[in-house]
Amino acid sequence: MKKRLRRFFRTECPQVILLWTSLGIVLGLLGSLAFRDDFPTLLNKGAIIAAAAATLVAAIQALATRKSIALVEKARLPDVKIAFDLESRHRMTLIRLCNIGGNSAHNVCIKWEDKPIYDHNGAPIMIDNILLLPGESISKLIHVSAAFFQQFDTQDNPAIFRGTLTFKDDNFKKYTKHFVLDGEKYRGNIGAENDYQLAWRAIEKLPECIDNLTKVVKNVSR
Repeated sequence: MKKRLRRFFRTECPQVILLWTSLGIVLGLLGSLAFRDDFPTLLNKGAIIAAAAATLVAAIQALATRKSIALVEKARLPDVKIAFDLESRHRMTLIRLCNIGGNSAHNVCIKWEDKPIYDHNGAPIMIDNILLLPGESISKLIHVSAAFFQQFDTQDNPAIFRGTLTFKDDNFKKYTKHFVLDGEKYRGNIGAENDYQLAWRAIEKLPECIDNLTKVVKNVSR
């Protein structure tokens, strides 16, 4: 509730005040001109309507400019996401942090709430005070196979992990994000494999194939 109120007074409240101020100016203009002797003449010429329309258009343009500036400022902020990654490495389960924002994320940390994620060595996955540049990502190896999620019980101990992600911008303003990693949707997943991974696996076999071909050629030449 407090966050919503702060967000309202920081973003929505100035816009509401601007609109009501513009309407007040228009009504005040109409009220002041209504007592003039040439009010019917002004009304016939459309001067009042034009003045009111110009005021409202200026208010709308000011609101649009304010929103555009807010969007630009938001795009310049760091924004760190955390997710499971089953596609970057063949048949491996990773956890990946990526800065999709427009600025550097300093002091990136994760804190698990109820249960941590343990890596293949049995140690809890820890991210503490790292720097992520815009578009940069890091990954941690959880398991050397895609069967990591099979060890969790669907009812008593589901593969759902909650935590808090914190980071700072260049001005060292702190941001806190609560996340939920749902691994239940990967249960039974045998691991995704894209064309790049298939090609790379084929390339890895080339040295062995070349060695075998060389041996065959040598035997034939004898």
